[in-house]
Amino acid sequence: MSIRRVARAGTIRRVLVAAVVIVRVKTGDVMRRFLQFSFGLLLALGAFEAEAVAATTVATESAVSLRNEADARILESILNDQAALFSRLQSDPETRRLPDAEKERRVREIAQRYETLLRTRPNEAAVMILYGKFLRLIDDRAGANVWFEKADKLMPDCALIKHQLGAYAAEEGRYAVAFKLLEKAVELESKTAIYHYHLGEFLSVYQPHITGDRLLTRRECDAKMQAAFERASVLNPAEMGYLWRFAESFFDCEKPDWMRALAVWDSVARKASSPLEREMASLYRARVLIRLGRRVEAERIVGASKSPKLEVSRVKLRELLKAEAAAAKGAVGGRAGENKQK
Repeated sequence: MSIRRVARAGTIRRVLVAAVVIVRVKTGDVMRRFLQFSFGLLLALGAFEAEAVAATTVATESAVSLRNEADARILESILNDQAALFSRLQSDPETRRLPDAEKERRVREIAQRYETLLRTRPNEAAVMILYGKFLRLIDDRAGANVWFEKADKLMPDCALIKHQLGAYAAEEGRYAVAFKLLEKAVELESKTAIYHYHLGEFLSVYQPHITGDRLLTRRECDAKMQAAFERASVLNPAEMGYLWRFAESFFDCEKPDWMRALAVWDSVARKASSPLEREMASLYRARVLIRLGRRVEAERIVGASKSPKLEVSRVKLRELLKAEAAAAKGAVGGRAGENKQK
């Protein structure tokens, strides 16, 4: 199972990006189930590639922190061979056709090299982090967590470690612990967008548990979730994925501010990098306009949308428009009946 996951890692990253686009037209349980699956996986593979940058930074820092040049060369060799192996597992046909046992053997070799280095240098927290991330990537979450916990004792103020420990706690159903750790990661690296983003995702995905365990009220949970997504979008405005997620978060709220949602979707539409994205954002604006009771404007937007890729979204919006029109008609009829009785 772990080898298949490694072999498909590149594909999974692309699928996750595509799935975010698909999920954007859905709400409620569908989005929640997707995010429960992807939350830990995004941490391992890299959400919006930011984790990849973080991993590179840690690799560089760890090479520098090792006590001698020989150890630094050993770590560099491990990282290079790890990257080469994963690349081949993802894209090289001959490597992908190897028996699973052989693939497992090659992955175990990388793991053994990490462990050999850690036996020689048992207090190198940065190497522990890299090994933990390697183990997460091959789906050994519990093993990874052991090394992150060891690293945490040596580097108690490292946001990346708190981040990883928080993700594992969430996946294991320890929501209060996860919340505390993910908030700590934000506190330690308040200007790093990815930590804000994952805090927001945690509050969205696990909202029923967070409110059910009375860690937060629903109003508090929604407010913190949106604040986290908004902060991520401000810290890294070049990454449109953050702004999209902030805009989508209004549909996750119990009592959304639809006027503010409209303004945010206007911003998404202005910054869209392609005609398709711009059209998608317009359809989201239509959805918000329906919630605001501005059905004529929404109908105009839906009518102007022509992309075949968005036909499913248009059908759903037309159904919503019909339902809202029927509800409005019923309300008018009800008031008329009351007036006659008077």
